[in-house]
Formats: sequence, structure tokens, C-alpha cells
Amino acid sequence: MRPTSAPAWLALAALAAACGGPDSAPGDPDATTVPPDAAAPAPDADHTVVETRSLTIGPITVPPGGEQTVCVVLDLGNEAPRMIRSLRTELTAGTHHVIVTRSDEAVQPTPFSCGAFAGGGADQDVLFIAQQSEGVLAYPPGSGLRIEAHQSIHLEMHYMNAQPSGDLDIAGTVHLDLAADDDSLRPINLLFTGNLSLFLPAGEQVTVNSFHDLPDGVDLFALTPHTHQWGRRAALELATSPSDPDAVLLHESTDWAERPITVIDPITITAGQGLRLTCEYDNQSGADVSFGLGAEDEMCFLWAHYVDVAP
Repeated sequence: MRPTSAPAWLALAALAAACGGPDSAPGDPDATTVPPDAAAPAPDADHTVVETRSLTIGPITVPPGGEQTVCVVLDLGNEAPRMIRSLRTELTAGTHHVIVTRSDEAVQPTPFSCGAFAGGGADQDVLFIAQQSEGVLAYPPGSGLRIEAHQSIHLEMHYMNAQPSGDLDIAGTVHLDLAADDDSLRPINLLFTGNLSLFLPAGEQVTVNSFHDLPDGVDLFALTPHTHQWGRRAALELATSPSDPDAVLLHESTDWAERPITVIDPITITAGQGLRLTCEYDNQSGADVSFGLGAEDEMCFLWAHYVDVAP
């Protein structure tokens, strides 16, 4: 029997909880002709980067124990339609994650309180979910994601200051490397899903498994799991069933706060293939822990980027 898992729409519904956030100075878009700090990944020669645009949410000054989710909607500042070819993110200490979403919302540069995935669903609009201090995602040759001129980008930041004392200035930045508009590029999509039935008894070690189908014919090229503080190991395998003995390990990580996104040579998915997600926990909290949005709750989720079958 397949373990209980959540399709994308159910996962998003479960995550849609509102919370408060402080006011802060607006984040300002910045256009650069030379990519900042980290060099931009080199896309295929036919779709070279013509400009890099950078957006920031924050900084927000957070006292000890502070935890919120806030959003902004910013004008990317591109004068013409473009194709996204790669993304790079930088998160300061205290940033749990930043979700980058292509949006049609009006610009709202001052951070406002918001719920999880307030920028839209995962099927078409979410570009990247950053959970590391630095992240990079370059799209495979022949693929890209179209944006309009002066594209609105929704940034959602879940932050927390776990320090016993002292404020933290918390911020997240995304750099988008853009090529000329080209409707021949195959579009990028995102699978976001996970397990909503978590229950971790106090003081116990628990392993949770779930299986998640992938669309037939797409090219899988990047993936990562997501847990909170009691997640000790997380793994993603390409498999044909929850019990597939020949599953291929694609990702394995043991640092819950810095789980990397694994970029692979694209794998064309055939009918029946999916991702087997494993999350191993050691609940040392002294209390039972269940699924939830807060720092004291837990999650077992994945997101996987793939190239759609056709433009």
C-alpha cells in the first residue's frame, strides 16, 4: 500500500496559514551587466545571458525568538520580455526559506504579512525555493521560462531568530540571469509535494517514506527534500514504486538547515516513474511533534524541477 502523501494542490492548501510580520524598508530591484559575486552559470551558446536582475526582501530586524512569514512583490525592471535561464539566491542567517514566484500582482515593495505560498501555486508560477545560504539553479540547454517586460516577482520569506539574545538583520536576495525572448525553448515546471501525516513521538527515531509520480516524458534535472530541525537524513530516489528494489539514489543530505539542491544531467521520465522520498527523524524535543509550519513542527517535502515535454 502506498504511504499517505500529498499532491501539490493539497500540500499548498495545508500550508496556507496566515501570520504577522513587521514593517521594513522596501527591497529595490537592481540591474547588473556583470553578475554579482558568484559567476552566472553558462547556458547553451544559442541562449546567452543578456542581463542579470537582482531583487531583495528585507533586511528585517528580528528580536530573539521572532518568527514570521512576510512577502513583497517587486518589479524585476526588465524593459523587454525575456527568458529566465538561471537563478541564484543568497540568504542571511535566520532565513528559513525564500520562495521566488512569477506573479501578475501589483507591486508591493513594503514587506507585508502573508501565508505560505501566498504568491501562487507550485504547478507553473514558483520559480525557486531557496533554503541554503547560497543556491544556484541553471536550466538545461534548450529550456527556459518566459517573463513579461517589467515582470512582477513575488518573494516570500519565512524567518526566525533562534538566538538566545541579540537582534538579527534578515534578508534574502535572488539574481535572475535572463536571455532574449525565444518561444522555441521548452518551459520549466516544478513538482512540490510531500507527506502530511507526520507524527514523531517524543524521544523516538522515526523514518517516513512516500512515493510521488512524475509526468511522463519530462526531463528531470534538479531536486531537493525539506525537513525541519529533527530531520537527520533525507533522500530522494528515482523509482517505479514505493518498494522498488532497483531505485536510483539521486539526493542524500544530513544537514536540515542547508539541504542542497541537487542538479543532475536531465533524466527523461517514463510512464510509472516517480520519486521515493525518505525522511529520517530523531525527535529530541521532549514532546510529540507533528506536521506544521512553525519551527517546532516538522515537514517531509520535496521539490523537483523538470523540463516540460514541448514549448
